[in-house]
Amino acid sequence: MAANQKESYKTNQNLLQEFYHSCFGKIIILLLMMALLLFVALITRPTKQQMLDEMEDNIRECLQENDSIKADGVDDVVNNFCNIFTTAGELASDSDVVAAYKKFNRLEVYQHPFYSTAHIINNIHPSGVRVGIGVFGVVIPTVSYKDLILFVSPIKNYNKTHIITPPVITDDDLGENPNVQEYHYLGDPDQ
Repeated sequence: MAANQKESYKTNQNLLQEFYHSCFGKIIILLLMMALLLFVALITRPTKQQMLDEMEDNIRECLQENDSIKADGVDDVVNNFCNIFTTAGELASDSDVVAAYKKFNRLEVYQHPFYSTAHIINNIHPSGVRVGIGVFGVVIPTVSYKDLILFVSPIKNYNKTHIITPPVITDDDLGENPNVQEYHYLGDPDQ
């Protein structure tokens, strides 16, 4: 009976199966899959010109979609998802809205090792706000209408010396200092 038990515990796995079933083997396989995924991301990263073309189209679509009333941020997400698969309609490239966009906003593309990002730079966002990500050959827009500047107006009372005047504090406002004396605990006076 002891010989039978020893036979049942024997495994007929080859070296590859033992490697696959070991913890070290699974870690190596996971690292190889991640390296392959990063390599594919590296070779399919959109170029700067592809990002510029796609984002200009997506921004024109964003300008075109904002004719109607928006309910919440979900509308922007749905529109941006749909903009991946469509192109801008008949909003002419010389229209007043597009001319205002080009006048007050600048689109810049940054190339990263495995992806690209597009940023809108304007007076509201001088360091830029991300409006698109390009990865695996696809440009995913994240543009929102509130990220764009389409008109500029003068600031009222710009030349005024103090726009916000600080309050004047007098001695009457602060009250009087209380008479604070040193206190020494003398124990319980009743005992």
